[in-house]
Amino acid sequence: MCVLLSTMKSKRFKPFPREPWTRIFGIPVVGCILVFGFHEPPYRWQDVLSAILTTGAIWQTDYLLMGWFRTRFPGVENTPRRVFWTILTIFAVNLMLDPFMCYLTFGLGLCENPELHVFTQEGLQKNLGTTLIIGTLYEAGYFFEQWKRQSFIAEEALSRQLKSELNVLKNQVSPHFLFNSLNTLATLIDENPNKASEFTQKLSRVYRYILQYKDEELIDLGTELDFVLDYFALMRMRFENGLILRLNLDDSVRLNSIPPLTLQILVENAIKHNVVSATRPLTIEISSEAKGSLVVRNNWQPKRQAEPSTGTGLLNIQKRFELFSERGVDVINTHEHFVIVLPLLEPLVSQRIVEP
Repeated sequence: MCVLLSTMKSKRFKPFPREPWTRIFGIPVVGCILVFGFHEPPYRWQDVLSAILTTGAIWQTDYLLMGWFRTRFPGVENTPRRVFWTILTIFAVNLMLDPFMCYLTFGLGLCENPELHVFTQEGLQKNLGTTLIIGTLYEAGYFFEQWKRQSFIAEEALSRQLKSELNVLKNQVSPHFLFNSLNTLATLIDENPNKASEFTQKLSRVYRYILQYKDEELIDLGTELDFVLDYFALMRMRFENGLILRLNLDDSVRLNSIPPLTLQILVENAIKHNVVSATRPLTIEISSEAKGSLVVRNNWQPKRQAEPSTGTGLLNIQKRFELFSERGVDVINTHEHFVIVLPLLEPLVSQRIVEP
């Protein structure tokens, strides 16, 4: 939160932007536009210089007034009020400043008969034109900077929220897997100590995967499938012929990405909630579809006495996919099969380019 606040402060739009080059180039250009627009040829250099001096004085005054109104009515939400009072005030001030500059340039020998230019229709048109040009320039810039700043803050907040949620979900996965693996190991120790020893070795290999990829947001589907095969080998040591795994995948989908441990949780849930025995084998099939989906299907044969469940497994998967895809995770129960349909995420191309 502190980092976000410091970032917001660094992105804060200053009411008096440092843009001297806008005025250095803008004042002569606007001055010449006013001379060519309101004077008849031949154009005298005195008229051009007088217009530039007048434009410079008005521009600098308007610049300070607009900066003050930005501090008084900051932000995009105050745009109508800020624009109204800024234009009204600038027009009134310019109305007084224009005659003052006329008499000043007259004193400098750049203007003749200043009274002919004071409070005339031509003078009012110049005043209004200058006000609109300068006001539009600065207000458009200010509005764009404010919009860009708010977009940046919103994106930063969303990004940090998603990362925070993802970290919470990751922290749920590892303890959940370890808890169930230790339960399995405890059972094997009583039933078959030799298998328990082999199970411990394979569990070490599987848990190495968890430690290696637990901090990754996404991994290759191929990597996840290799891990699931290792995990399934552990389960086969306990259930033997009561457990069957079938893979029906195109080789191309192995490059797609998936949140780590997704398939492991689904396989684990299928084993946990269904009868697994030699007479009633549990068949789990992982397949890909042409519509860009990954399907995990198992035959539905629920246990009469369900094992204790935290209820976080499937919910965990759904929430993680919500962070990366607009497509949801579909859950289908036909009372013959239990089916999970996952959206296949884009390959991690950028990561492969960076990696040596």
